[in-house]
Parts: sequence; structure tokens; C-alpha cells
Amino acid sequence: MDGRRRAVVYRASSIALCVALALTAQPIWGGDEPMPGLDLSTKKDALRAIDQGIQWLKARQNADGSWPASPQPAATAYATRAILRDPSRERGELDASAGKGLEFIASCAQADGGIYRNPRIPGAPGNCNTAAAALALAGSRQERYEPLVLAARRYLAREQNRRENSGQFGGWASGDSAADVRTAALVIEALAATQRISTAESEKNKSAPADSDWAAAVAFLDRCQNLSAGQRSQEFGGFCNQPGESGSQTRRCEGAATALGLAALLRANVARTDPRVAGAVNWLRRNYALDEQPGGLGRQGLYFCYYSLAEALSLFGEEPLARADKPPADWRREMMIKLISLQRSDSQGLGYWVNDRGDDAENDPVLATAYCVLTLETLVDESPYQAGRPATE
Repeated sequence: MDGRRRAVVYRASSIALCVALALTAQPIWGGDEPMPGLDLSTKKDALRAIDQGIQWLKARQNADGSWPASPQPAATAYATRAILRDPSRERGELDASAGKGLEFIASCAQADGGIYRNPRIPGAPGNCNTAAAALALAGSRQERYEPLVLAARRYLAREQNRRENSGQFGGWASGDSAADVRTAALVIEALAATQRISTAESEKNKSAPADSDWAAAVAFLDRCQNLSAGQRSQEFGGFCNQPGESGSQTRRCEGAATALGLAALLRANVARTDPRVAGAVNWLRRNYALDEQPGGLGRQGLYFCYYSLAEALSLFGEEPLARADKPPADWRREMMIKLISLQRSDSQGLGYWVNDRGDDAENDPVLATAYCVLTLETLVDESPYQAGRPATE
């Protein structure tokens, strides 16, 4: 089946799915409510926490520009992005620490276009590292890194599973593991954030842009979303991390996976009114919580869940988040207060975060702090968040 015919098939399938779901989907409440704005005191406290976290990260950077969380570039990319997105930084100004981080990331570029350390550690996820690295390089808005960004896009396009008879079709593998929502969402974010660079290059060279099969990517996300449990099910509309899991009545959907799925759908230009978007948002309405990761996961991956939830709800753009049988959730302010309360101080008085659980490597304070600073930076930005906007804009 050629690409044009396949796109038509996916489009027809998506329309059929939307018609079927529209008959049973819960409403999206309060979507046109104005943003309430942040009180000045909470915002000042959040800005102070961001500054403390950035200073803590800078104090722990290695001489080569990396951070010690991992020999692979992803952790350095997250820390570098946290510094690049510092709301106190003058636009166009490149912080010296961020510059060193970018140079380390660039040094990990490989001949195949991927950005990872070579030789690769067994099982090291080339897709995750390349996507995280591309986000940092593109977010710097430094022209000298654009060739690496374009090469990374081509790498990610090649790495997408194009085997139509595969249960992983449309997704991206995480190292030697099967494709999952976390990897797909990160790749889709990188593709959306680097689209400007790709479009400019294709117009300049009169060539087709390097891109992935977006219809196939959405089809992969569909298989990870629980749309078979029945509209009245508590799990309807939620995501599990891998396809097939979400149809099970015995396995609960997860907070981070659902937030990632929602953000990925929106970045893939699925309409805000689409029943799949409505299903994910309504799952988050029913399961909204900040003391633990929704889905009964406790503190497992809690900081990454905050990061994913802030991105998804900012993209969706409803404030406060309306709920059917509970008071509306002022999620932006509530998440700020929660993160500020969880920040710890080191012996120099600098602030950092760490998760006492080791799931998702959040017991490493570098990665946990990068997630939390990025989350707070998203939360303090009260301007409408546009899908695909580079992280530093």
C-alpha cells in the first residue's frame, strides 16, 4: 500500500472512530473559560524555585558540559533545556552553562544522524536520546546546530516502525524494547518543535522535508488509548504505555501516559474537539491528583508525571480544569505550590528535587531537578501555549 493510499485509509478509519466515539464520549466541560491568572506571590515563589534549581544544576555540571546522570546525552539535554528556558534570561542570550551543555550534546552526534554516545550501551534508547537532544539544540535557536537538528529529524523518520502488520506500527522503539507512548510522545514533541527548521531548509533547497508518517503515529497512539472499556468505565479515554495494554479491564491506565498521549495527539494536529482528545481530558478530570501519579502508581515517576501533565494541560488550554462531580482544579497554581513544597536545600542553600523512589531514575537529583524546573517554567508562562512552539519561545 503506497503512502497516499495508506493516509486515506487512516483518515477514513479516524473519521469512523470519531463518529462512533461522538455518540458516547463525555463532554469537554468549560473549554472556553478564561485563564484565571496567577497570584503574584505564588508566581514569585515559583520564579525563586526555578532560579534555585538552575543554580543547583549549574553547580553540578561536568567540565565537558555534561551532567553526571548518564553517559548518554538525554539527561544533559533536559538539564540544558531547563537552563535555556530560564524566564529571567534575556531573549537571544546564551547562558555559558547551557552553551557547554549544547556542545556536549553536539559531540554525541553520529554519522547516522542520531545523537547518542557511541558505542551505544546495550539497550540504550537512540530514539529517546536523539529526540531529547534535538529539542535542546532547536530550543537554543543557534543556527550552527541546525544541520544536526535536520539530521536528527531524518534519523527519527527512519526509525519509525513502518511495518503495517506489526503491533508496533507507527511507533518508535525505546532501545531494544517495544514501542511505547513515552518514546512516541517525545519524538512527536521533537518533530513539532523542529518543524520550523525543517520547513525553512526544504523551501531553501526546493526539496521535501524530512518527516515521519503522522497518520501512522496517531494510529499507534490510538492503540495505546483505552477506547474499548465503555464510556462509563473509569478507565475510558486513558492511556497505557504500550499498545494492547489499554484494552485490558484488569490493568489501570497511567497519569503520565495519558498526559503524554494527550499532548502527542494535540501536537500531531488532532483537533481539540476530537473524541480521542475528549477521552484523554476526561480521564484526567476524573483522576486528577498531585499527591501521587494517577493510576494508583503512588510516587512512581511522579516528577515526570508533573512535567507531562503541565505540558498537556497547557497545550489543551483549559483553566481551571472543570470536573463533573468535584470543584474545578486550578491545576497551574496547585502544581506550582506542590513543586515548591517538595524542593529541598543543599548545604549551600541551593534548591533541588529528588524522588526517594528509584523508578524512572528520579532518585537521581539531576534528572528530577531538570524535570521540576522545566515543569515550573511551563507553569509560570501564562501565555497561550501553541502546539509545536520551540521550547524557549
